[in-house]
Amino acid sequence: MLYPVIGNSIFITNGETWKSQRQLLEPAFSVTRIQDSFERMNRAVDDMRARLSKIPDGGVFEVEPEMTHVTADVIFRTICSLSISQKEATETFEAFLEYQRFSYGDSVPSLINIPKYLSLRWWRGRHAATRIRNVLDPMVQSRYENFVKGEPDNNNDMLSALLNASRSETGSAMKFTYKELADQIAMLFLAGHETSASALSWATYLIAAQPEIQERMHAEAMAVMGADTPQFQHMKRLTLTRDVFRETLRLYPSVPFFTRESTRREKMRDKVIEAGALLVLSPWLSHRNETLWDKPHVFDPDRFDRPETQESVRNAYFPFSAGRRVCLGAAFALQEAVLVLAVIVRDYKLEVLKGDEPMPLARATIRTYGGIRVRLTRRDKTGVTQSA
Repeated sequence: MLYPVIGNSIFITNGETWKSQRQLLEPAFSVTRIQDSFERMNRAVDDMRARLSKIPDGGVFEVEPEMTHVTADVIFRTICSLSISQKEATETFEAFLEYQRFSYGDSVPSLINIPKYLSLRWWRGRHAATRIRNVLDPMVQSRYENFVKGEPDNNNDMLSALLNASRSETGSAMKFTYKELADQIAMLFLAGHETSASALSWATYLIAAQPEIQERMHAEAMAVMGADTPQFQHMKRLTLTRDVFRETLRLYPSVPFFTRESTRREKMRDKVIEAGALLVLSPWLSHRNETLWDKPHVFDPDRFDRPETQESVRNAYFPFSAGRRVCLGAAFALQEAVLVLAVIVRDYKLEVLKGDEPMPLARATIRTYGGIRVRLTRRDKTGVTQSA
């Protein structure tokens, strides 16, 4: 389903191909690289604040498009040192929604032995995939061609890290072809902004729906950051904000289910799983299992601080997958989310709109039927809402 957008990239490869790609990608997500990316994140969040400031005080905030914009901007800046325009952000947001809508049709014709290209849904999905790649590929191509020519690349971004990691030990060849590198960048872009945009959208709504938790978050943000520009060292002190995002991922994991293939014959409870069998793992179900979690359908960020929850966190919490294929960008996503949410709750009071409760829609990620909207009221530099 994802191949037309991300090609043969690490998200869908296996075996030796996957191992090789993972080794080349890991340097881009080192602790040092994530710290270095913070200033780029900060600039994207500053631009988000400028966009939010244009909403009238007490006005309605359309959450999903903005969260898509800021996360796309963050990933553009950290991958290739460029910011994304409003037009490009809107294009990718709308194109990926369209892609998710139609790409599921890919599997239906094949089940009844009809060529996929005879399906109108397949063609519309391919068109949406092309729209996404038309935004991403040009920036990769120019950087790749310059690097192969031997021109210096001093951007210190993820694309630079991948280019340098891809050069062979002798310096005479590239391990990634342009197409392979472009596929990896497309994967990083979609995985790095679509999943974060989904989770941040749900987090914004959950915060608006829980005024007491929101005020605690605001107090934390003011105590840690005040009215100053956020700093990297602030992030580890925003513990409640981090737990709010973790709890959001428990209730609304960005990827509600994914598949794994059994590599050997194995017994699980009273079932025998043969080698090659396809297993469907669902964070959505495991995170809401009443035998594993106390009050699993309740939004409760404090559960992560309670000792009795730790076993469930270890054994039944996997919004970023687990094991060898755990998401490379988990720490990156957490840092980004804490920064975005802390700035929003510091600067604004969020309120739900009566009768406008979002309904989850499960496709490649958890989005909504009809979007998410909340009311924004500005706070002054002391944290008091202006309407007060």
